[in-house]
Amino acid sequence: MHKKISRQKFIADSFVTGAGVLLLPRFIAEEKEIAMTVNGAIHAQQMGFTLTHEHVMADFIGAEKFSKDRYNADEVFNTALPFVKDAKAKGVDTFIDCTPAYMGRDASILKRLSDAVGINMLTTTGYYGAVNEKFVPKHAYLETAQQLADRWIAEWNHGIEEHRSNRVLSKQAPTKDRLHPCNGN
Repeated sequence: MHKKISRQKFIADSFVTGAGVLLLPRFIAEEKEIAMTVNGAIHAQQMGFTLTHEHVMADFIGAEKFSKDRYNADEVFNTALPFVKDAKAKGVDTFIDCTPAYMGRDASILKRLSDAVGINMLTTTGYYGAVNEKFVPKHAYLETAQQLADRWIAEWNHGIEEHRSNRVLSKQAPTKDRLHPCNGN
């Protein structure tokens, strides 16, 4: 049985966890350092030179209108491929795509790019709450903090989308001045 937590506490804890992902590896034995890519876990040393905040694609239509029908995955892949190849040719080993759900995150495209170029690709779980929470889906306001946590933990444990691609980052982006009331429940 899971203990219920408030959204505000969950988001605050997520920030702490995110900071830990960045800082803790320096204090853990090397053999325990891993990163989760769209193709599975790798040793942190394999990340090499990393682009830390990139976007293969972003759709600013908003969560309630976002759909994969709005783009052609093959066109996105073919458009992004030369740029990812160029990054790899210039010494980039790892590409972290920070596009959140309901804003164009597509783990299957990232996996295809990773496989085609031989570059590590990581993606996110979570929602983007800036711009008056335009990119936060309705269910985020209806679910408890525990339900949201379970949703994101399932993405971590079982992967994202039909390809069950893995990911490493939790993206939380509340408005700049305050947490929205949906984050405080």
